[in-house]
Amino acid sequence: MSKSRTVYSQNVYKFQRSILNLEISDAHVTIVKYQNILLSLENDILIELPVEVSKKFFDTQYLKLEPAFNAYKTANINKLANLINNKKRLNSNPIDPTSENWIVNLSNTDIPVNVIDVLKMGPKYGIPFKNNCIPTNKLISDFESKISCIPSNSRNTARQDFTNTIKKFINTPAPLHADKNVLHEIKETKIFQNNNQDLLFLKADKGNKTVVMNKLMYEDKMLQQLSNNNSYNVVRYDLTCTLQQEVKKLTTDWFKSKFISDQLRRQIAKTDCLPPRAYGLPKIHKPDTPVRIIVSFTDSPTINLARFLSKCIGNNIIPPLSRIRDSFALVNAIRDLRLPADHILVSLDVVSLFTNVPQDLAINAVKQRWHQLVDKIPVPLNELLKALHICFKAAIFKFNHNIYAQTYVDDIITAVPSHKVAEMLSVFNSFHPRLQFTSELESNHQISFLDVLIINDNQLIKTDWFHKATWSQRLLLEMCNIVAHPNSVNRKQDIEHLSNIYTSVIRP
Repeated sequence: MSKSRTVYSQNVYKFQRSILNLEISDAHVTIVKYQNILLSLENDILIELPVEVSKKFFDTQYLKLEPAFNAYKTANINKLANLINNKKRLNSNPIDPTSENWIVNLSNTDIPVNVIDVLKMGPKYGIPFKNNCIPTNKLISDFESKISCIPSNSRNTARQDFTNTIKKFINTPAPLHADKNVLHEIKETKIFQNNNQDLLFLKADKGNKTVVMNKLMYEDKMLQQLSNNNSYNVVRYDLTCTLQQEVKKLTTDWFKSKFISDQLRRQIAKTDCLPPRAYGLPKIHKPDTPVRIIVSFTDSPTINLARFLSKCIGNNIIPPLSRIRDSFALVNAIRDLRLPADHILVSLDVVSLFTNVPQDLAINAVKQRWHQLVDKIPVPLNELLKALHICFKAAIFKFNHNIYAQTYVDDIITAVPSHKVAEMLSVFNSFHPRLQFTSELESNHQISFLDVLIINDNQLIKTDWFHKATWSQRLLLEMCNIVAHPNSVNRKQDIEHLSNIYTSVIRP
């Protein structure tokens, strides 16, 4: 077994141990909780009832519960014995870390094996580093850019605490459990990248794979998407400075009208802003591998205003009953649901949703729900609409030195009678010419929605986990390395968050 496989196996083992420790801790807390509740109830009974009556009651309960307790105890002992007998199986690698399925090379360049090994680690792999190699200058720069969000009389104290934390981290000796072969391969990969600067290493849109592509191919695919005049237009102006001034004026007026505090004003109004930037994620699950356009608004003039509005509106509008938060909520909502006779499952998908939602519909949606917001948002409706219009105007982005304006302003599943599918699709497509839907019918009594495979078993709904053919299974490796990363400040929270995914999706 290679050194990299040894490190991977150790990480998997640590991850499994961490999951087990969390489950044990959770079970212990639950036991203590119910023991305290039981003790409190017993004390109440002893206070309210005579001693003889209380004793007779407890004896009767003991006789009833003892068989059930012994049955659970025997079952758990047998379960523990099975786990011990299957220890080798549980500690074996659940996936092959050398899987070629994790890399999709669309370039005309042969990639060395050692570089492929590093690319397979993925962007979330816990690469070890020395304490004195952290980017101190960037940390200080980022801290200073955010310090305006705290009161002025606390900034020097915050600077001192931040400086002391960095010094303590750098000066604290930490054993480096790094495989020298892995670090050597990482160094060779950097050299390969420097010698092949015409290559791009991208994350796939779906499947969690790494895609290698030539820059010219990538740019051609991006320009194919951006040439759609119904969604994007090239413009000759950059609104960054204008938007920055508009946000500053808006928040200043809000502060003078005592709608918001000075601290919130400084937090929303950014300085030294950059225009939004566009990049593409290759859709390797589709023919010819088109790209999905993603626009990053980080450091843009309206990013903090948009976050403020999203928090105000999103947290206070009552969601419709048809809204599903994620796959887990979907499974719980449709578990054991029975369809009416002759109904089939149909999923609907909006064509390019985020570039086709008309602004007037978005504005009207807020106006119609103002009664839900009026007591929970610090600004009146007219000021809220001003802020929304500014954010809509910010739908510009930069790619290859060109400025594009986005002319904008997803999935549905239902069951309908089999002879009314076309009629239903026609009704959906009649609401607005910019909002058009495509439909997919169940096949072999099955249909995928989110990450769930929904099964129509004689009109009874059943579910299973669904993975696209492009799914790489790399998620488990990344989860393992979150656990193994010694410098993660949220390590335990990461394990707790990921354990649900592991136990529900990956673990058989």
